[in-house]
Amino acid sequence: MNTHNIIPIWFPYQEYDALKIFLSMVESQISPEYKFSITGAQVRVENLFNNGKKLGREGNTEEAFRCYTNALEIIKTNPDAFVGKKRLDDMNKIKSFYDLNGYGFECKEIIKECIFLIRQIYSGDSVELAMYYHGIGYTYERYMYYRLKLKAMQRSQEILQKSIKKSGENVYTLNAAAWIYTSLAYAFEENNDIDNAGKWYKKAEELLSNHEQSLDDDEKAFIYNGLHRHYKQLEDNSKAIDVLEKALELRKKIYYSNNLSEDETREALNHIINTHSNKIRIYLHLNQLDEAEREYQTCKNEYSFIWNRPKYLLSAKRRIGTDYGDILVKNKEYEEAYKQYWRALRYRRYQHYIDDFLVADLYFKISESLKNIKERYEEAMEYMIQAYVVYEETIKSNYYIIDKNREEYMKKLSECLSSRDDETLKQRLSVQQEFFRFRHDKRLDNRQDELIKYFDL
Repeated sequence: MNTHNIIPIWFPYQEYDALKIFLSMVESQISPEYKFSITGAQVRVENLFNNGKKLGREGNTEEAFRCYTNALEIIKTNPDAFVGKKRLDDMNKIKSFYDLNGYGFECKEIIKECIFLIRQIYSGDSVELAMYYHGIGYTYERYMYYRLKLKAMQRSQEILQKSIKKSGENVYTLNAAAWIYTSLAYAFEENNDIDNAGKWYKKAEELLSNHEQSLDDDEKAFIYNGLHRHYKQLEDNSKAIDVLEKALELRKKIYYSNNLSEDETREALNHIINTHSNKIRIYLHLNQLDEAEREYQTCKNEYSFIWNRPKYLLSAKRRIGTDYGDILVKNKEYEEAYKQYWRALRYRRYQHYIDDFLVADLYFKISESLKNIKERYEEAMEYMIQAYVVYEETIKSNYYIIDKNREEYMKKLSECLSSRDDETLKQRLSVQQEFFRFRHDKRLDNRQDELIKYFDL
């Protein structure tokens, strides 16, 4: 340190006020590079957004991320240029990019500021604030933070009811209720509270029945899609398929309306593919393989251009690609299933996720396929170990809700590994764990609890 004229600053008893003062002095020295006139700041941020959007579409996530972080610095350093609704809209653009690309934890401060801005702009408990808490739930659902999602949805419902009590029921509150009731039901279901899930699914169903004329197509489709989970719980699979058909019809109507922005088109297509996927999974559950195959081919052929763009709609393609792998396994086409799972894995790897339980699922599915090919059994064991390590290091150490299916899955995984009690396997497992620890930040362990406290949920 002396060689480089570096003086360490010590903070006894974790008193960091001096560090804040020091950093504010440093900021005052470097911040001029981010300071512009009001118009200049707004133009620069808009250019960064455009570049970030373009880079994101091309799959260059790291460069896109840099654009959005630079935009955030300019917004922070030029408060007079970004106020009120303008500031909220721009912050939400950054939050959306972080959210979509797996930087959900990193956008917690942005979300906190947006909550503050919404309270200012829309005066306290508003529909806008209710829907923002609803959005928080889905931001963190990607990490399987199901307790956090439920708490966010409950807060959303509380705020909506206060807003209705203050201003009365109207088209705006009814459409918000469509999202919130359905999502709250789903959140209860993810936390294994089936009774409360059923209660809120019924509320969503009643809302649709009593106020169908007041609801937009998007909201009606959302309720229909959500209700399929309710009917699956009731083991009424024909009714589940029926409501998914209604959701799909509405979502196609939205997609073919020809007045969508690029982002709205992407969202509509994402919903369409996921609805096809939901139908496929019911057909697989019923062992109706011809119907499942037909559903997959219909989706792929009708929207063939999606598959010609490698980095477009990655999550949706990963999901339905995995479904097709499951169809191939059921048909005992193990080699083709392996290839299909690998394509799905490639889609996933374009995205930035650290707690990657979806990758672990794909490793496991690849392993299960390869185990049925005699000469590839050892390769199957490597994927088995990969899946085991990810689950042991992330899901087991976190506070994720693990349902009976997941418990059975982990039990099966452990048995498969322990059945080979040789030193080589132990060494391989040890090396895999060390490699995983090197790649993954151990601070993830308590992130869900940290976020619950951070958002006062």
